[in-house]
Amino acid sequence: MNFWTKSFLFFFVYSLAIGFAVQWWIVPHVFPHWDSGNGLIKEHDWVTYHQLAVDMAARMKQNGWKEWSLFVNYWIEPGVAAFIYYFTVPKPWVLLPLNALIHAATGVLTIHIVYLFYPNKKVALIGSLPFVFFPSALLWVTQMHKDGFFILGSVLFLWAWLLILESEKTKFNPFLMLGLVWIGLGISFASRSYLSPAYLFLSLIFVSFHCSKKALSFLKFRTLPRREVAFCLFLFASLFWQKSYFRTETSPELVISKPVAHEKPSAQVKKVSPPKPVQERKPMVESEVKLTEEEIILIKNRGWVPSPWIPDFIDAKLYHLATVRDGFLRTTFGRSNFDTDVHFKNSFEVLAYLPRAFQVALFGPFPESWLQKGSTEHNGTFKKLAGLEMLFVYLMFPFFLLSCAMNWRRPSFLALLLFCGSFLWLYASSSPNFGTLHRFRYFYLMLITGLGFAQLTSFFYEKDSVRLPRLRLRRSYGTE
Repeated sequence: MNFWTKSFLFFFVYSLAIGFAVQWWIVPHVFPHWDSGNGLIKEHDWVTYHQLAVDMAARMKQNGWKEWSLFVNYWIEPGVAAFIYYFTVPKPWVLLPLNALIHAATGVLTIHIVYLFYPNKKVALIGSLPFVFFPSALLWVTQMHKDGFFILGSVLFLWAWLLILESEKTKFNPFLMLGLVWIGLGISFASRSYLSPAYLFLSLIFVSFHCSKKALSFLKFRTLPRREVAFCLFLFASLFWQKSYFRTETSPELVISKPVAHEKPSAQVKKVSPPKPVQERKPMVESEVKLTEEEIILIKNRGWVPSPWIPDFIDAKLYHLATVRDGFLRTTFGRSNFDTDVHFKNSFEVLAYLPRAFQVALFGPFPESWLQKGSTEHNGTFKKLAGLEMLFVYLMFPFFLLSCAMNWRRPSFLALLLFCGSFLWLYASSSPNFGTLHRFRYFYLMLITGLGFAQLTSFFYEKDSVRLPRLRLRRSYGTE
C-alpha cells in the first residue's frame, strides 16, 4: 500500500469516526441542548435540508423518481440527501461515508499541492494537517453541508492547473489535467454557480501564464513541439467553452441583496452626479444577461455611480459584489459582523477596500473577540475554537512569508497565491461576518497556513531547505 492510499484511508477513517462520534454521542449526550434531533446541531440550515430530504424521499417512494430534484431552492444538499435516503434510511448518519470520502479526497489533494513545493512526503503530509483536522472542518464532515463538496471542486481545479503549469517537471498528461480542471469546475459550479466568473478570470490568467512560458521557450530555443502548440490552442478554446457551459445564474445572495424599488435615493446620489449618464452607457451585464431598465434604476437609487474608467462588464461584477454585501448586512445581524458602515458606491471604493479585505481575511477574527459570547451557546463554542485556529495561523504566517520568498519565481506558486488571494478578497468584501467568512475562506486560509507549516517542518527534514529553491527543485514531482 503506497503513501497516497495510506493517507486517504487515514483521513477517511478519521472523518467517518468523528462523524459518528458527533452524531451518535457528542451532540445527543454531551451537548443535548444543542441537539435538534438525529445528531444535527440546531439553528442551522442543515436542519431544514434534512427535513426537505426526508419529505422528498417519501414522495419518491410514493410517486416515483419524478419527485426527485437535485436542487431545491438553489440548495444541492436536500437533493443529494434525498437520493441516498431513498435507497437507505432517512437518517443523517447515512451521509457520513460520503462526507468522509469527500474530506479524505480533498485532504490527499492538499498533500499533492504542498508536495509540489516541498517534495518530501512527510513534510507534505504535515502541511495538509491544518485543513484536515482543524475543528471548523467538522461542520461539513459531521453535519449536512455543501462546503466539503465545493472545496473538493476548488482543490481539484487548483491542483490540476498547478500540474499544467509544472508540466516540464511532472509526468502527468496535460490534456488529462485539463479534464480534471473541468471536473473541478463542474463540482464547484453545482455548489456555487455564482462564482463562475471568478473561475473564468482565474482560468484566463492561468492560460496566459502557461502560454507565455511556452512563447518564451520558443523565443529562446526557436522550436516548440507541435503537441505544446496544440495544447496552447486547446487552452484558449477551453476558455470559450468554459464561458458558455458555466454561465452565472442569479444566486440567493443576489436576490436578497437587490434594493427594493420604493427605496428613496440616497443623499449621495443628489450630491454626486455620475461621470456619464447611465442611459448613455452600454448596459452592464452579468454573464450574457443585460440589466433591465428597472435594475438600472435600482443602481441609481442605491447610490451606485458607474465608473467610466473601467469596462462595463467589470463594473457590473463589482456592483453585484456591492449588492451582495449590502444584502448580507440587511439580513445578518450577528455579533461577529464587521465594517457594517462600509457600503460600496462605486468601483473605486470596492478596490480601495482591498487592503482591509486582506487584513480581515487573513487575520480575523482578531484576538479581542475570541472569548466573547456568541449569538448562541454553540456559536460561542465555535468562536473559541476558531480563535485557537487563528492562533496557529498567526504562528505559521511568518513561515508562509518565508515560503513565498523561497518559491516566488515559480509560476505555479504565483498561480496558487492568485487563486487563494482572489477568493479571500472576494469573500471578505462580500460577507462582512467573521463566522460566515471563516467557513467560506477555510480551505484558502488553511492552504497557505499549511505551506507555512511545511516550510517550518522542512527545516527538520531537509537540511538544505533554506537554500534557494532552484537547488532543491531539481527533483521532479511524481518521480518517487
